[in-house]
Amino acid sequence: MEFKKFATGILIGLCPVVLSGMARSIDRDLSQHPSYSAMIGKEYKTKNDLLIYRYQGTKDLLLDQYGVGQLPNKEQMKEKFPFSYYSVIVEGIAPAGSVFKIKRVKLEGNSDAAFIYFYADLVSIENKKFINKEVNPSFLTDRADIPKFKPELVEEVAP
Repeated sequence: MEFKKFATGILIGLCPVVLSGMARSIDRDLSQHPSYSAMIGKEYKTKNDLLIYRYQGTKDLLLDQYGVGQLPNKEQMKEKFPFSYYSVIVEGIAPAGSVFKIKRVKLEGNSDAAFIYFYADLVSIENKKFINKEVNPSFLTDRADIPKFKPELVEEVAP
């Protein structure tokens, strides 16, 4: 009888662990989806200086504003790149006037939380080492179901 109680306790204790691992991974290309296909090939010019960074342990570059989340503000910037700041590596700056071109749109995450991400190439930037580098500018959007870039941060370049 003691063994049954012990085994039942173990099974009940493991249920949350097993169930928490059941969230399905989502990685879906939405580039041809009618809601997003018009974004492919569009170019956007930055209106402000933005950070080019990545999270430690990853290679994916992102674009975002100074001082949001775990990103340094302008006063916390270092002279040389790259540099570590908490859990991010700041690779450089995309000065105002830099241009990125959207190349794909994806839904990524898991069944608990999935988000729409834009992927773009930097096509015009002062620091030539970033030319044609892929960046994720998704944090420059309003994060709606059909995200739009924030007009105070970027503007569409006329075709």
